Amino acid sequence: MSPIPMTTERPRIECALQHDSRLFAGVRAIVFHSAEQVGLPEQARGELAEATVDLCREAFAIAEKGRARDAGIKLIVGGAPDRLEITVDYPGEAPDRAANSVSKGCAAEARAQRLGCVDQVRCENSGGRSRVTLIKQCSALESRSSD
Repeated sequence: MSPIPMTTERPRIECALQHDSRLFAGVRAIVFHSAEQVGLPEQARGELAEATVDLCREAFAIAEKGRARDAGIKLIVGGAPDRLEITVDYPGEAPDRAANSVSKGCAAEARAQRLGCVDQVRCENSGGRSRVTLIKQCSALESRSSD
């Protein structure tokens, strides 16, 4: 019997959200749990969860302002063993963003970077849609300390 191969990617969670503030509790829970799995301290988990909720709120505002037929957004949480990636994909293009750039162009991104709860923010605009990815690096030492 051969051993089961180990994967180098973290489990990926994808969900579609409609603009209903009651769903933000679920967003917080998903991000908090995922951050816990990579060994982030509790304060960092909470800050990352709040930064993600801020980003979702901003995404809804942009989508609704653009009068998109489908103002829903997609939340994707995943990554690799050394990082956690949280992506918010939504209709509309955020202002002051160059395509495929690292930017501080929106309030949620700036807050996340100011708090230090993310190491990188990746922004992409293409075909009338925006994707903002918050990236948090996780050292092997951090991951082991939570066990």
